[in-house]
Amino acid sequence: MTEDEQRSERQRWLDPTSLKALAHPLRLALLERLEVRGRATATVLADDLAESSGATSYHLRQLARHGFIEEAAGGNGRERWWRPATGGWGFNDHEMIRQPGLRAAADMVVRGTLDAAHRRMMDALQTWPDQSAEWRDAMVQTVSRFQLTADEAVALKDELTEVLGRYRRTESTEAGADPPENSSRVEVHVSLFPLDPRLLSLLEPDPTAALRQREPL
Repeated sequence: MTEDEQRSERQRWLDPTSLKALAHPLRLALLERLEVRGRATATVLADDLAESSGATSYHLRQLARHGFIEEAAGGNGRERWWRPATGGWGFNDHEMIRQPGLRAAADMVVRGTLDAAHRRMMDALQTWPDQSAEWRDAMVQTVSRFQLTADEAVALKDELTEVLGRYRRTESTEAGADPPENSSRVEVHVSLFPLDPRLLSLLEPDPTAALRQREPL
C-alpha cells in the first residue's frame, strides 16, 4: 500500500457524533490555529484566542477524542503538544448532512471552515509585497471555469488530490521533525462545484451599479 493510500485510509470521515462535536466555535478556531501553526499547546492557543488555558485544554481533549487532533512530540508531564490528525477530515456521507437534525451543524462547520480559509487567503495576499522573490513567484490565486460532465469532474478531483498527495511531507515531519531548510507551511485551496444559475438571485447586488447609473453617457 502506498503512502497516499495509507493516508486516505487514515482520513477522518465525519459521522453524526463527530460532526456535532466539531460544530462549536471555539473548537473550529482551535483546529484552524493548529492547522496554521502545525503544533501547539493549550497555553499557546489560549494566548492566540484570548481564552483561558482551561477552556482550550478541555476543547482540545474533545477534538482529540473525536479524532481531529493528536498528541505531538515534545510534550512533558505539565503540558501536551497537539497537532492536526494525520490524514485530515471531511464529509463522505452526503445523505447524513441532509438530515434536518444535522443540517445546522454541517452548515456551521462548512461555513466556518470556508470563511476562515478565505480570511487566511486574503491576509496572505496582503503580505505578498513583503515576501521574498522566491515566495512571491510561488504564490498564486486563480479561478477557472470549465464545462464538464460529473464523471469528468470526479476525474479532475481525483487527479488534483493525487498531485497534492505527492507534495505532502512524511509522517516524521508531521510528527515534529525539523522541516527542510527555507521551507514554509503552505495552504492550497481546491474547490470544485457546479455553477447553478438559480443561485444568481442569492448574490449581492453589484456594488458598482449605482455608480454606473450616475456616470454621464
